[in-house]
Amino acid sequence: MTETGRKRFQVLGTARPERMNWFLDPIGYSRSDGVSFFAEMQGSRFVAGVEVPDEAEVDLLTARNIAASALRSMVDAIGFLHGTAIDCDVSELIDPAGRLHAVDPTITELHSEYTREQLGRLFVAAVFDHGVRLGLADIRMAIRSAEDTTFLCYRAIEGVCKRFDSWDAMHAELGSDRDEVMRLKVLADPRRHGHAVDVTGEQRIAALVLAHRVLGLYAAYVYERLPLESQLPPAPDT
Repeated sequence: MTETGRKRFQVLGTARPERMNWFLDPIGYSRSDGVSFFAEMQGSRFVAGVEVPDEAEVDLLTARNIAASALRSMVDAIGFLHGTAIDCDVSELIDPAGRLHAVDPTITELHSEYTREQLGRLFVAAVFDHGVRLGLADIRMAIRSAEDTTFLCYRAIEGVCKRFDSWDAMHAELGSDRDEVMRLKVLADPRRHGHAVDVTGEQRIAALVLAHRVLGLYAAYVYERLPLESQLPPAPDT
């Protein structure tokens, strides 16, 4: 039962690989800012919760980010002791009013209807260029890890910059915005230097959109400069 003056968000999901049939007795923590977290797991299904003071400005996405970060620490600790890698898949959220919300892992701000040619160009660019390949991996991990989003998004952009003589050269070639990247750096630096951070839903989306745009520009830049024999062949006749 939630204490008076506090509100609770619940998070439901699965620890993977599910076949390992993970179990965990209730575990949790409380912070000095009034945020508390708890979780338990049976048969690889976990139930977690985030409680905050009523006056705290914590929306559903921010509560999910707090829970996802704590869950990541929890399964990483289990994996460390077991000598394995575990992922946590958050599938549902329950808000303080008791309403159930399904979690779509797609970041809608990044989603687009793409053609075979667009996919092929990105794939080929990743095969032939280390910066594209690592950038795609960083964005994948940033989507999965709320706490590390700003750090990973900045790292993806920084990896692109390494392919140019300077930041100014990158911005000139790609048309990226220096001020946007510097604002992301301010958010990323604490995590880059080993400090824990809470990321709001708005900050997370802004970081992902920026990294996605810069990497897309760079992938197109790489592809256009590949030898013709390395580029995508025409689509087969149907």
